[in-house]
Amino acid sequence: MSTSTGVPIDHCLDLLEVPAAGITLALDDLRVPLAASDAHVRRLEQASATLGDAPGLETAVAPTLALDEAVIRRRWPLFHQVMAEATPYRSTVTIRVAAGSLQAVLDLFSPRPDRRWCPSPDRVREAAALVRRAIGTLSRSLAADEQPACPPTESNGSVAWCARRPVVDRMRVWQAIGMLEEGTGCCSSDALAMLRGFAFRTDRDLDELAAALVARRTTTVEVAGGA
Repeated sequence: MSTSTGVPIDHCLDLLEVPAAGITLALDDLRVPLAASDAHVRRLEQASATLGDAPGLETAVAPTLALDEAVIRRRWPLFHQVMAEATPYRSTVTIRVAAGSLQAVLDLFSPRPDRRWCPSPDRVREAAALVRRAIGTLSRSLAADEQPACPPTESNGSVAWCARRPVVDRMRVWQAIGMLEEGTGCCSSDALAMLRGFAFRTDRDLDELAAALVARRTTTVEVAGGA
């Protein structure tokens, strides 16, 4: 499902000849989900955001990271549990893409437990160039500390990227972080850790918890005390 901004998820799938992929924008300690080829990829992105500890986050060290199931199971057991129980995928390739001041991440997934399906370096560079061009168009409308101000539709009448549900849901996490900072006096990184801890303890996704906090269905006292 490619987005209206031209985030080229479908083109990446065709070019790389992989079963599934997702594209996120890396902002501080969180990512904004821009595109996902299927619901399983979306579920894995949510798990990564909630746990704060997943294969894709390792791109801060390595621009391209290919991991088989054995490594994922050993290094990220909670993430692997979600992958094994909720999706057909077993191995990943994560590609970091710099686009000016922004950092995007292209995650690839396969049902194979090994790494023999990994695309060639030339194909990876081509896909990274596609993502880089698309992400470059977002830099003026995105702010890390608030929901981006933009019209709800593109010029062609389709839903604008920043009005799409996954993006709106993730931006709400920053609102929840601000509420915890104000309510407890903690820093943003500690507030995010509280949210993640409470989400894990109550078996909720980070986005779901943030929505509940912003809507006052959950209180900052509950989150701070139960994280």
